[in-house]
Amino acid sequence: MRHQGAPTDSTANAQYYADVLGLGLALGGNGAVTQVAAGGGCWTTDAGAERCEAISLDQAFQADGLAMVFDAGDRPDLASICQVGRLADITSIEVPQD
Repeated sequence: MRHQGAPTDSTANAQYYADVLGLGLALGGNGAVTQVAAGGGCWTTDAGAERCEAISLDQAFQADGLAMVFDAGDRPDLASICQVGRLADITSIEVPQD
C-alpha cells in the first residue's frame, strides 16, 4: 500500500505523505492496533508513548492486538466522536514477519 514515488525509508516516507496530502506532523513507527469501544468502536495505534486514532485503517488490518509498522500523518483539521487520541491518517502499514 505505498504511493508510487514514495520513498522507502520510513521517516522520509511519513514526511512525503505529510507533504503530499497536506497533513500535519508525521507519525509512525512500531506499534499495535487496538479496538476501543468509545464512540461505537474505534481503532487506535500506539506510536511510542502516544495513542492515535487510526481514521483510515484498512479493514484488512483491523485486528485487535495486531503488531505493525506504520507511517501516518496527524490530522488536526478533523474531529472524532471517539476522542481517544490524535487523529492519524494511516499512509503506509506493514505487518512484521516473525
